Amino acid sequence: MNQAYNLQSLLKEHIVVVPEMQRDYVWSITSDNVYKLLKMIDETSTAHIGFIYAFRQGNKVCLIDGQQRLTTLVLLTFYLSLHDDGACWGEFQKMIRTSEGELRFTYRVRETAKNFMEQLFLSKTCPTYDDLRKLKAETWNNDTTVENMIEALHIIDRYVQMTLFGGTGQSLDFNHVVKDVMFYYTDIEQTVQGRDIYITLNTCGQPLAKYERLKPFLVGNDLKKCEIWNTWEDWLYRRTKEQGLDKRTVDTAMENFLRLVFELKTGRETKANWVTVAESSLTFEEAGTYFEALKSLYDTCTAYSKEVMELFTPAETKNGKRYFRKLKALLLVCILSSPHSAQREKELKRMDHLVTMCLRGKKMDNKDLLPFLYKFKQSQRLSSQCDLYAFVDCSADDSIVTSCLHPHEIRKIQLIRRGTERTEALFLQAERLDLYYTNSYYCLLNALWNEKFTGEVALWSSNDDGEFEKRMETFTFLFRNKWKPLEEPHEVNEIDNAFLARYLLSQEPYDYYLQERECRWLGRNDSWREMLSNRISCNRISQMVGTLCHTVSENMYSVMEAQINRAWQNYTRSHDARYYILKYPDSLRAKYDGSNKLRIESILNDRKTWNSFNVIIYSAPQNLTEGAVWMFESLLAHAAPEYCRDEWNPMLSNGIGLANGRDRHGWRIYDNREGIDRHTTRSEITRYLSGVLEQYADSMRLSPAKEEDDFVFVDIINNHDLIEGGCHLLELLKDYPIV
Repeated sequence: MNQAYNLQSLLKEHIVVVPEMQRDYVWSITSDNVYKLLKMIDETSTAHIGFIYAFRQGNKVCLIDGQQRLTTLVLLTFYLSLHDDGACWGEFQKMIRTSEGELRFTYRVRETAKNFMEQLFLSKTCPTYDDLRKLKAETWNNDTTVENMIEALHIIDRYVQMTLFGGTGQSLDFNHVVKDVMFYYTDIEQTVQGRDIYITLNTCGQPLAKYERLKPFLVGNDLKKCEIWNTWEDWLYRRTKEQGLDKRTVDTAMENFLRLVFELKTGRETKANWVTVAESSLTFEEAGTYFEALKSLYDTCTAYSKEVMELFTPAETKNGKRYFRKLKALLLVCILSSPHSAQREKELKRMDHLVTMCLRGKKMDNKDLLPFLYKFKQSQRLSSQCDLYAFVDCSADDSIVTSCLHPHEIRKIQLIRRGTERTEALFLQAERLDLYYTNSYYCLLNALWNEKFTGEVALWSSNDDGEFEKRMETFTFLFRNKWKPLEEPHEVNEIDNAFLARYLLSQEPYDYYLQERECRWLGRNDSWREMLSNRISCNRISQMVGTLCHTVSENMYSVMEAQINRAWQNYTRSHDARYYILKYPDSLRAKYDGSNKLRIESILNDRKTWNSFNVIIYSAPQNLTEGAVWMFESLLAHAAPEYCRDEWNPMLSNGIGLANGRDRHGWRIYDNREGIDRHTTRSEITRYLSGVLEQYADSMRLSPAKEEDDFVFVDIINNHDLIEGGCHLLELLKDYPIV
């Protein structure tokens, strides 16, 4: 039966309690709710604030719905009772105090909140407004309800002072609020007090968060569980304060946490109706175990606390979905290992690293991670201590494991299990050799020692530890000059990136590159990380490191240079782009320092050859055409600076220029002057060269022109050097008569 009440009549008839099951007072998290209520009361002679629902428990009534509004109303009457030096303080005391000296309106959510209200409302002397403005939540252990009540009082103070100063606050006086603000009170029989009412009632228009719907099913009527639940929310509130987050994100964090626990329990991704399913399967004890793990994780180290704080962000945003994969994995380790043990710390580090590397390698989707963690949890039931690597090693061929983990990580774990006490630390040391400042995944261990990280798993001895250390040292030495300005000429005894690329191309087989559509790329600056994620290139880099790891650093350059020279001097194929890259130290020189890359165009569908001379070196990472140079043109310009307008372009002062032969071993000759008929000059250049090329008949010959060509083509016979032939052409053409 609904009955109309004002605050005075309600507290005269009933002692009102906010029970343990209810949440903290939170209306001040956003001032809108408090301001709206104040404005409504201020602007109407008789305000109606909706329904208040409660059930009887002994001589008290326990609020089910209306807690936030009623609490704000009590705080407002308390504040107004202090006006005019406490003119209504006595009236407030009569209304709020029982004959036994207890509060007629209080919180049982937490003892701290109850004590705060008693000290504030039952004070023997009337507080002043200055006393209220000095209230600090720290005095009350930063209790969430207390903190929000203090903030609500500050909001009320600002509003009342503003309206009084503006002369508009005529309705905000004590008697008006306690007598003219009305609501309907509904007393629900205790026998129907259950969970359904808690879940469905919400007359203030704000729907319950999903986790609040789940709470009654987990807590039931157990007051101890209610108290524990409140400590969880309190802990989350304290984290928002530490990190400067909106307190409303506590709801987000609790919902994300419970969904995470449910996924770990079932080993499956949640669906839209997960709360309904969890009502009958998730237990309070399971949630409690994981929450203790959450707190422990937060306190363990800064890296893990960041993962915990991710809970305060929405799981689904316009930018995608958040899965909390690392947090799930770390929490599972916490519940499977003994608290404060060295083993737990070790396993947390291992799991953290495993998840990090797999995510970089674009593995470990949430749908694959959950079955993996579920199987891991099941495997540890009969084990005395948590051992992630033992599980991965024993289940290395299981589809659940291979679907989740990157194969390189599985192999690494297998070698650690078969290695010495130093092996794992050496692998971690190697993975810190991130010379490329990137979060991209690359198989660096594979590039250090390909034979060990591919094929059949073998034992790893102390001798292997020593060999691996030498390989690390060699790798570090070779790649130390990543940021050397690449527009500078190559220097003798300087192992720069261009020198490394040339050495790698000198090896047999020479399939070191990245093939991307019609282009072939060599490692330059930041593209090394792409090379290290490429299986073939990793193999070639490993081959290089293995060949050089027993060479002292002082001799490294000379050994590498000798290999490069042998490769081009004993070249058995036709002189192609690879031959000239090996022969000329400045072949890979860039025009500007930047994200320099070498592109070799593919001819038709043949992507296995280096027969294209259309080679471009790019300098600008954002715009590939900006600052690009043609490799063969720049080599020719560098070789004949006395004839060329600049050091990158073989253009003569008379306007005649040379360009690479594309798929032919020779040079295209253009007349680059503006406003001329190129077909006419083509005929003239052809006649001119026909007379002067006779002395070079054994190394160069004119090629018949096609009707559509606007250039003259001169073939350089294959056993002659293309760059030297170009120099001869420049010398011959510098005196070409320009009319």
